[in-house]
Amino acid sequence: MFEEIIEFDQEKIEANNYDIDKINAYLDELHDVKEIRKKAEGHYVGTTCSTELARFGAAIMACQESKWFRKIIKKWEFWENGRLEEDILKTTEEEEKKRGRKLYE
Repeated sequence: MFEEIIEFDQEKIEANNYDIDKINAYLDELHDVKEIRKKAEGHYVGTTCSTELARFGAAIMACQESKWFRKIIKKWEFWENGRLEEDILKTTEEEEKKRGRKLYE
């Protein structure tokens, strides 16, 4: 089973004058597929193994490509069977450092 956990930085949300309810609604919409269910705000769990990884991948890419998402998160993790598979935020920052540029601009 796959899980995606997103934790927001409340101070950054307030500093940028974002609406947390709209942010959560956006994430819910991205994850609104039969293979994924919402466990809590910012916590999504796969319900099957056959196609959920592709569904999570699509949601993660949509978030990466937004201009605002990474500015307001402090934790973004992807878990598989109860084990941390990837710290998405750390992996993205490391890859950008290697390339010398943002991945999505």
